[in-house]
Amino acid sequence: MSLARRRWEWVELLQRSTSDRVCRFS
Repeated sequence: MSLARRRWEWVELLQRSTSDRVCRFS
């Protein structure tokens, strides 16, 4: 379960960085 949780955190971090980049590019 801890592994899945870590994976989720990673996904959220990746999504956040991607959205941040898109916002900056826009």
